[in-house]
Amino acid sequence: MDNQMQVVFSASRNLYPYITAGIHSLIANNPNCKVWLFMEDDEVPYALPEQCEIVNVAGQTFFGADCANIRTTYTYMSLMRATYAKLFTGEPNGYGIRTLPKLDKIVQMDVDVVVRGSLQPLWDVDMDGK
Repeated sequence: MDNQMQVVFSASRNLYPYITAGIHSLIANNPNCKVWLFMEDDEVPYALPEQCEIVNVAGQTFFGADCANIRTTYTYMSLMRATYAKLFTGEPNGYGIRTLPKLDKIVQMDVDVVVRGSLQPLWDVDMDGK
């Protein structure tokens, strides 16, 4: 695995205005990281850094129809975070979105987090066997 820091954000449309500040603060303090943005569109109406790659998850089914509270966007996006490990296997995922690269580690961030320093110490935590 490339040791480039991999950071994942996910957001529903009502959170798009907040995404930009969080991602820009992350990149300003961690310029070599890759950002994955899971959202309901192919683009946002705000400028995003080139390190940011959008993964459109609109209309995708990550959980069965009988899953509790699946019909609310907030719960949908929260539950989707539980699938990140399954999505970044490098294999076809069966969820209807494109195959994503194999990653051994990711950092998941909320869109309302503003990063004020390097996350490298967090990224460097040895997760072997976890």
